[in-house]
Amino acid sequence: MLPRSRSIPRVIDVVLFAIFMALTDPRFTGISFHEWVGIGMAAVVIVHLVRNVAWIETMFTRTIKSPLFTNRLSVVLNIVLFIVFCLLIYSGIAISREAMPFLGIVTFENRSWRFLHGFLSNLTVIIVALHTA
Repeated sequence: MLPRSRSIPRVIDVVLFAIFMALTDPRFTGISFHEWVGIGMAAVVIVHLVRNVAWIETMFTRTIKSPLFTNRLSVVLNIVLFIVFCLLIYSGIAISREAMPFLGIVTFENRSWRFLHGFLSNLTVIIVALHTA
């Protein structure tokens, strides 16, 4: 197995952030690009998390035991980011206009779901900014 470079996770983080920011406004990229790249980004995030699960477990355990408030806040922030991101992906798939129908999957045509997806997108931008800081 090849040794892991410390810069690779940072590159992945930067790429994910850049893609996420490009996807925040579907009018900028077009709905088809927004949906397909969003699905691809979800897959990359899953691979990223699975690949780093040992590190995540170690950091979670170490941080929970830490007396520093900022360390505990970081863990809570990462958990919230994970939950909100999962909901963002689910709501995006649920309201898909092109990608899911292309795959034969029926989606919702509901303003409440669209509002939820937009709200979660804005919330994710804030949480990602805090996560980065």
